[in-house]
Amino acid sequence: MASQRIVEAAATKSASAISRLLAPKSVAIVGMSAKPGSPSRTVLHNLLSDNFTGDLHFVGRTEEVIEGRRCVPEISHLPKGIDLAILIVPAGAVRDTVTQCVRQDIGSAVCFASGFAEAGEDGLSQQHDIAQIARSGDLALLGPNCVGFYNYVQAFQAMLVQSTPIIPLDPARGPGLAVVTQSGGMGHHLAQTLQGRGVPISYMVTTGNEAGLELTDFAAHFLDDPHTAVVVAYAEQIRRPADMIAVGKLARARGKVVVLFHPGRTARAQAATASHTGALVGDHAAMLTVLEASGVLLVETLEEAIDIAELALRYPVPSAGGLGVVTTSGAITVIASDYCEGIGLDLPPLRSSDVRALQDILPDFIMPQNPLDISSVAVWKPDLLRDATKVLLAHHDIGSVLLSNPYVHGALGIAWAEGAAAHGRDKPLVYVVHDEDVALPADVEKTLRDGRVVVMRSPERAMRALGRLARYASSQTMSSDTSDDMMEVADLPAFTAGALPEWRSKEILLAFDIPVPPGMLARSGDEAAAIAAQIGYPVVIKVTTG
Repeated sequence: MASQRIVEAAATKSASAISRLLAPKSVAIVGMSAKPGSPSRTVLHNLLSDNFTGDLHFVGRTEEVIEGRRCVPEISHLPKGIDLAILIVPAGAVRDTVTQCVRQDIGSAVCFASGFAEAGEDGLSQQHDIAQIARSGDLALLGPNCVGFYNYVQAFQAMLVQSTPIIPLDPARGPGLAVVTQSGGMGHHLAQTLQGRGVPISYMVTTGNEAGLELTDFAAHFLDDPHTAVVVAYAEQIRRPADMIAVGKLARARGKVVVLFHPGRTARAQAATASHTGALVGDHAAMLTVLEASGVLLVETLEEAIDIAELALRYPVPSAGGLGVVTTSGAITVIASDYCEGIGLDLPPLRSSDVRALQDILPDFIMPQNPLDISSVAVWKPDLLRDATKVLLAHHDIGSVLLSNPYVHGALGIAWAEGAAAHGRDKPLVYVVHDEDVALPADVEKTLRDGRVVVMRSPERAMRALGRLARYASSQTMSSDTSDDMMEVADLPAFTAGALPEWRSKEILLAFDIPVPPGMLARSGDEAAAIAAQIGYPVVIKVTTG
C-alpha cells in the first residue's frame, strides 16, 4: 500500500530529524557577527529572550567573544553531532556551509538565504546541489528562502525577524493548532491572527523553497504530535501529491483536520508563485479534487483558512447538515436567506416539535422559523437567546448555528454572551457581534473566551465558513471507505506513452467498471457499419488519429 508506506516514512522522518530541528538541545549560529542589529544578533536575541538553556555555539569570521561565548572560525571546530545549525550566510556560501554541516554530523539546519529556485535556472541548479548534499548526509534542511519557525510547546524559536518572547502553550487548554506555510509572511499572518482570537498555537513553521524538508513532512509530524489537533497550511506548490494525499488519510485516521489554502488557479497567480518560491504549478483543479477526496479540508481564501482552522479546533468532529440562525435583527434573517442559497448552505425548516418548543418561550407575535428573529424582546428577556439556540441545536438536520446580534455593552452584552456560551460542543456555534470596527467590551470578550465561543464580526464570513465546514463533513461521510488497497483489475488494457486517444481511454475506464457510452474502434467502412448495427442507431462517428 503505497500511501501507507509514505505515511510511515514521514512519521519516521518526523520522529527523528524534525524533532531535533524543532526542539534542539544544542544550537550553532553560523555566520555570527558582533555587529548590533545584524541578522545573527537578531537570531541570538530571540534565542536568549526565550531563555534557551542548551549548548550554544558561534561560527564567525573572527574569533570574537559575544555574550560570553567565543566564535570559532570554522564549522569543523564545533563539537560533532550538534542538533541544529542556523545558517546566516549569503546564497553563494550555502553549498559549502551545508557540506561542512554534513561532515560535522549536524542533525538539522535552517537556511534563510534567498537567491535560489525563485531566482531562475542557475539558482534552481544550486538548490538541487544543496538538496542532494543534505539528503545524502542525513541533514534535515529547512529552507532556503524561509524565515524560520516558532515552537510554542518547548518555547524555542529559530526566527530571522526579531520577536517577542514566546508564551508557551498551556497544556490545560488542550492541544493547539500548527501553522505550516511556504511563505514567511503568510505564516506570521495566520499565526498572529489566530493568537489574537485566543486560539492556542503549537507550532509555526515556514518552509520556503523546500530544498529539504517539505510542508508534508511537517504536517505528518504534527498529526502525530499530542500537542496539535489541527494543521493549517498555505502551499503554493504540492511538490509530491502522493505525500499530501497520505497526509489527508493520516489526518482522517488520527481524527484530526488538515486545513489547506492552495492558491494558483490563474496563470497570473502561477507566475507569481514561480517568482516567490520557484515552484512549478501543475493542474490546480485536479490537484484540489484529489486532495479533498483524501481527507484534506480545502479553503479558497485566507479568511476561510483562519475561520475554519479555529472552528476545526473548537469542534474536532465536523458536523454535516444545514444552518440554524438566531438573531435579534430581522434584517439578518433576510441576508442569511439570500447568502445561504448563494453558497449552497441549507436552512432546514423547523419540525413541529421545534415550533411547539419555541412557542412555549416566545411571544405570540414572533413566528417560530429558521432563520429565527427573536426581535428586541431579547433586550428585556436575554435568556431567549440561550433558550432558542438550544432548540435549534437539537434539530437533527441542523449541523451548526449562527447567533448574529448588534453590539451591546453592559449587563445585556454579558447576558447575551453567556447565552452563547451555555451550550455544548457537539455542533459548531458562531457568535457574530455586528459593528466590525468596534472593540468588544473586556467583560464580554472574557465571557465569550472563557466559554470557548468562536466569535466573528461578519455574518457573511461566518456563514461562508460554516458552509465550507458542512460540505467537508458531508464529503468525509461519503468517503467512508478509506482503504489504501488499490482495486485489482485483470486484463487491464495496455497504456501507451503520451496522451491516450478517446477509444483507448474508454477501454481503461470500462476495465474499472466506470460507465461510458458504447462504442468501438473501426478501421474500415465495413467495420463501422457492423459496430453501428451492434450498438443500434442512431450513432455518432468520430475520427481518431491514435
